[in-house]
Amino acid sequence: MNAQPDSAWSRVDEDAARWVVRKEGAKLEPDTLAQFDAWYEADPLHAQTYDALAASWRRLDQVSVLPIARKKRKSRVKTLASACVLMGASFYAWQMFELQGSIRSGVEITQLSLPDGSVAILDAQTRVRLNFENGQRQVSVESGRAFFQVVPASPQTGPFTVQAGPAQATALGTRYEVSLKDQISAVAVYEHTVQVQCQSCDTSQPVILQPGDSATVAGGQLRAQLAQSTASTQAEAAPAWTNGLLSFDDVSLRDVARQLGEYTHRVIWIGSEQAGSTRVSGVVQATRPAAALNLLTAGQGLQIKELPGLIVIY
Repeated sequence: MNAQPDSAWSRVDEDAARWVVRKEGAKLEPDTLAQFDAWYEADPLHAQTYDALAASWRRLDQVSVLPIARKKRKSRVKTLASACVLMGASFYAWQMFELQGSIRSGVEITQLSLPDGSVAILDAQTRVRLNFENGQRQVSVESGRAFFQVVPASPQTGPFTVQAGPAQATALGTRYEVSLKDQISAVAVYEHTVQVQCQSCDTSQPVILQPGDSATVAGGQLRAQLAQSTASTQAEAAPAWTNGLLSFDDVSLRDVARQLGEYTHRVIWIGSEQAGSTRVSGVVQATRPAAALNLLTAGQGLQIKELPGLIVIY
């Protein structure tokens, strides 16, 4: 399984970036300014980080859009070193699972090889809890979304079940996605069938989903959306995000920035209400947010600028 160590972008960097945006964007109230002064003077690192970001911010109108950094070819030594780091991170993440039973993906799309041979792919900012003791195969999606490729049950194992809030999805040998966001549980089937049941709804009658079908649980109601035809896009092998792609269809740039922000430690700041309400469409790489924003806003009269720890849209 893949897991990544924490980014070098620290809480101090994030706090400094937010203060830069607030101070340069409008005049602060006395109470807010006093909060800034207290934070700035609390630690020399605060002052140093803020001053560096503020200087870059003030040069914003004098610099051109920064090019997206291209990956340089790594030497064999560097490639081997990176592999060792990744293996170490993976081993550490697996140890954490053994101790706590919980795994969080951070800003990376993370693939897990589960003890029964099944595979789980976690989207960014997803947290799951696993229970594979005594033949059980239970996964709880506590936040975010995950895609599962499930191996059939054996005489020694039970059914593969995924819990997301009140919704429980039981695989009957399949590929499917389960998510829990904004108190809405959702299940989408990509292969074979899944049984979905709501444990806190007025009715606990389960529904069986076929490829292309989906279901949501919200407000104490289980609702199934059946595919209109076998050509439904849901009947693909896996959702696009598992390959690092995000699809937007007439979505506000504010919502796009919120989704892309889950895949980076950098702050994505929208400089005006007009920019935030701009509608965009397209398919982009989630792991390259600045490039994605440049592509989506092409021809919209907006500019994208990159600063250390910050992406600005205006």
